Amino acid sequence: MSASDKKKLRKEEHTAKMTERQRQQKAEEKKLKIYTIAFIAAMVLIACIAVFALFMQNATNNGTAERESIAATVGDNEISAAELSFYYKDAINNIYSQFSDGSSSVIDALGLDLSKKLSEQPCLISPDGGSWADYFLSTALDTAQRDYALAAEAKKNNVSLSTASKTDVDNTIANLDAYASFSNYPSGEKYLKAMYGMGATLEGYRAYLERTALANEYYNEYHTNLTIDDAKVQEALEKKDVNEFNTYDYLESYLSYKDFLEGGTEGEDGKKTYTKEEEDAARAKMMEEAKKLAAAKDKDELKKLVEEAAVNESSQLALNEMTNELHSKLEKDLADWLAAEERAEGDIGMIPVVATPAEDDKKEETSEETTEDAETEEKKDEEPIINGCYVVIFQKKNDNTEPLDNVRHILVAYEGGHLDEATNQTVYTEAEKTVARNDAEKLLKEWKDGAATEDSFVEMVIEHSADEGSIATGGLYENIHHSSSYVEGFRNWAINPDRKVGDTELVESEYGVHIMYYAGNSKMNYREFTVHEELKAEAFDAWYKGVLESMPVLKKDLSKLDLDNLG
Repeated sequence: MSASDKKKLRKEEHTAKMTERQRQQKAEEKKLKIYTIAFIAAMVLIACIAVFALFMQNATNNGTAERESIAATVGDNEISAAELSFYYKDAINNIYSQFSDGSSSVIDALGLDLSKKLSEQPCLISPDGGSWADYFLSTALDTAQRDYALAAEAKKNNVSLSTASKTDVDNTIANLDAYASFSNYPSGEKYLKAMYGMGATLEGYRAYLERTALANEYYNEYHTNLTIDDAKVQEALEKKDVNEFNTYDYLESYLSYKDFLEGGTEGEDGKKTYTKEEEDAARAKMMEEAKKLAAAKDKDELKKLVEEAAVNESSQLALNEMTNELHSKLEKDLADWLAAEERAEGDIGMIPVVATPAEDDKKEETSEETTEDAETEEKKDEEPIINGCYVVIFQKKNDNTEPLDNVRHILVAYEGGHLDEATNQTVYTEAEKTVARNDAEKLLKEWKDGAATEDSFVEMVIEHSADEGSIATGGLYENIHHSSSYVEGFRNWAINPDRKVGDTELVESEYGVHIMYYAGNSKMNYREFTVHEELKAEAFDAWYKGVLESMPVLKKDLSKLDLDNLG
């Protein structure tokens, strides 16, 4: 992959598009893959009928032994094999759902075969090695510890399960008979036994769902309510490099010495190797060409020179536009050049990428491989070498001291659509999009013809928005900045410096039409917000670690937990 391709890829990843619901899901995945009630219910539907049949082949008892055995303890809580089985089977369902692409090819690539004994299959995704049974058991025990510890913490602080979660649990239990009928089982309880083992009961399953839901709610509630004192934020900010949170707009062309390699010796495998002399010659050509580019008078001349650069036939240079590149993510020499006080719009510079021989080939990769000369091997810690060179034209610097932005929105989602097999994404016809546009225009007109206040907008959010994750907050999203992982059009509208409180507009994304309302500035700027989030994450992690340590998990008698009942 060339340097320009790498930079383009990094930029695309930096501004990855996602809906608000996807953003929240990503945040939750970082919180130790917490299971939600809706997720557990979905897993019930995903389970394969053929797998259920295999479960039933092992149903040779009434489940008493599973319910009475003590498979593990979490603090003072004793967990039966029947209860641990809920965690164990849902750990399996989670992996299957996460990696299965419908054809099971990804699952196959992981080396997971649900028709064979899990204890005899090595787990390819476990950093500790072991079998898939070991992996799922470890996951089950970790999740059980987390549920019991957080639920106990919630009760200690007089936090009980919300009405909404109670309703979700009730609905899941009520729907078991329907799931059973769909999968050819006579009752919901028989369905549970097929799913989780003969020790499973409706009562035990309800307790499992309620405990998980309470743990989720308290975890999220604690994180939401955790605040960091402004004085601590300022204190931490003062210790940071003043340039750390700068972002830059600039154009760049990256030249690698490999773009100028000539000659070489082709081996039997078709790969070329180069002598030290050939590599040194390529580096000399690279620097000569870089100096020529850096002598350009303006952007147009630089672009022309880049296109005409005398690279080898397998390479092609490009002048890439870089936007909002964060200082701390850049090569040090490049970041220092961009941050210089004297830097002005239109400045063109050449910034070599210097490395020791030990770091050679780490900056760039091509399909061709080079040999490392024996003499170079001996000098790994001595002579620096130049593997590449940036030629950059400066556009602007943002010190990110402006307040962040807050918006409200109503999502009018596209309806219908079909799955594009090539991209595995839902796509919508122009007619389907037009319906959403018309509905959004009507809602916006209705708001403008009415009170046209923020309060009246909130009322419309509650009644009409398809973004369920923000309905409770009146469609509010706060602290939006240039690096926020929102839908691109949504983010760019929010951070427009000309935006005024009360501004409204329709913004389209691949998921629907957003009726935007600008709610004003946040009290924090990007620098303060970033440090605040760092301190909050540290404080939260310390709290969570303490919660878990207060309830250690211990294995006991696992003999009644059938780790291989998938085959």
